[in-house]
Amino acid sequence: MEESFYSYLFEDEYSATEDEEEILNFQKIPRHISRIIKENAHDPQIIEDTSESEEEEEILPETKVVIRHLPPGMTGKSFFQLVSPLPAHDYKYFVEASKEHNQNMYATAYINFANREDAELFLKQYDGHIFQYGKGTKYKAIVEFAPFAKIPKGPSSKDRICGSIDDDPDYLEFLESLKRKDTEASKEDDEVKTSTSKGFDPLVHYVNTRRAERTARGAHTPKYYRKWQIRY
Repeated sequence: MEESFYSYLFEDEYSATEDEEEILNFQKIPRHISRIIKENAHDPQIIEDTSESEEEEEILPETKVVIRHLPPGMTGKSFFQLVSPLPAHDYKYFVEASKEHNQNMYATAYINFANREDAELFLKQYDGHIFQYGKGTKYKAIVEFAPFAKIPKGPSSKDRICGSIDDDPDYLEFLESLKRKDTEASKEDDEVKTSTSKGFDPLVHYVNTRRAERTARGAHTPKYYRKWQIRY
């Protein structure tokens, strides 16, 4: 039973043409997947879509270099002064060494040149260059093409609705509702103050009335019964 189950799911030996064997790259494969691959292995539409996706991949030229192993105390201003004048470039960035880590941390710089020739010339000139910094300590720079050749995008344009809340209709309506609530609350306070100034307070009047009623009931109740009387 077990043998028949596995013989149903998997093919013992897959015999195919050389082209199909290059696509599969393995001998045992589930039967339903094998059938799908066989049917679509030579589909011109699939081959065309694959070739188009490969052509769409952007291949960036090697124009961006990274300079490593720079002195820990070096700043971007001092570094670019030492390597100036630079050929035409559209991007430069300097990363100072982190003071939170140990003394083996180094500064790093990135430069993207306008063409590959200038990048190669800079690489040959400064790869292995000795930078002396601080108390005469020497640091040997390592210059190479940056593994990530893309340039960070600049800040996005300002959103058109940024800072426009003062003119927003919903916000203005909300402010009006707050003003209405404040006006109603102030009117209620005025009414309470007016009634209090006239010597009439509903709560005080109610308490006095209840107290008078309890006093009146207690005057006509025997003393021994009054002790166990339920208070209202």
